Amino acid sequence: MGWQDTGAALAAGGPLALAPLVAAVPLLGLDFLLGGFRLHLWVRRLQPGAGYGISLRTYLVNLFAAALSPMGAASGPAQLAALIRGGLAPARATAALLLNYVGILTAMVLVGTVAGTYLATTTPLGKSLGGRHPAVLLGALVLPVILVPAILSPRTGSALSQGLMAAGSRTGGGVGRAILRAGQALSRGMEDYTAAAQSVREGWRRTLAGGVALSSAMLLNRSTIGLLVALGLGFQGDYAGVIARQAIHTLALYFSPSPGGSGIAEASVPLFMGSVLPAGRSMEFTFLWRLITSYAGVAAGAVSAALVFAPARPRRVPPPVPPGETATDPPNSYDRIPPVGTSA
Repeated sequence: MGWQDTGAALAAGGPLALAPLVAAVPLLGLDFLLGGFRLHLWVRRLQPGAGYGISLRTYLVNLFAAALSPMGAASGPAQLAALIRGGLAPARATAALLLNYVGILTAMVLVGTVAGTYLATTTPLGKSLGGRHPAVLLGALVLPVILVPAILSPRTGSALSQGLMAAGSRTGGGVGRAILRAGQALSRGMEDYTAAAQSVREGWRRTLAGGVALSSAMLLNRSTIGLLVALGLGFQGDYAGVIARQAIHTLALYFSPSPGGSGIAEASVPLFMGSVLPAGRSMEFTFLWRLITSYAGVAAGAVSAALVFAPARPRRVPPPVPPGETATDPPNSYDRIPPVGTSA
């Protein structure tokens, strides 16, 4: 479908209620602020004195990098580089990101469980998904359940590094040396990560609880944006059901193999929202929903990345003051040309 066909279809879908759509914009700004503050909970514990602006810029860079790589693979390195350029030591930056990730995954489990239970018991979601909704709900939860303990336990990484070094020693040759070096590098990194994680052990549960609460609030905030878009298209019905659908949809897209969930996000809208949207308005919902929840964040992240990774400008050092002049005199004042009509 071309752009002209798309525009005609949007125009033919019916009137838009602007008030809900306008109300969704400040919720997007709230998402930015909460995302920065969630990361800053760990940044300020690991490096006291670090400003909130570092965490906010890093979160925005994450939105940009995640949209350009499958399963957000570039997000972690981009955030790590942004924190290091902001002044954090590499080990502390790594620990902050991993511990922040624990809060995100834990919130996914909690919110996903509540949303999935609500949908499974109150809505005919199973029919709209061809009877496969238990698998969809479990798939959105199983990865966080596996990853959380792996991140919380540094022993997992230590065991992997020891295994790599042992395998490298057994293999020998160039390949064995490469495996051995990889194991040694991982071992050093895990030692630094363990030291950084231990530095926040006192009170870490309180900080983690704050991160989980903020992550849960962000999931609900994004789901509310989807509800407002649906209201702008004429939806009338169970608000909680739409928020629950959006929460599960967001969790599923978090692990999407395509960059930023592109293609999969658009194709899955009818599965999650087709039965609750007014007839014939799924495409409008997809366009507006992705514009607000994805493309706007990518644009803000691109600007932030350009600022964070811009080459530092060299400081201009004033030239030395010639003998016989003061710093307030114009340079080379002894060579000034006198005004016309005056003597030198």
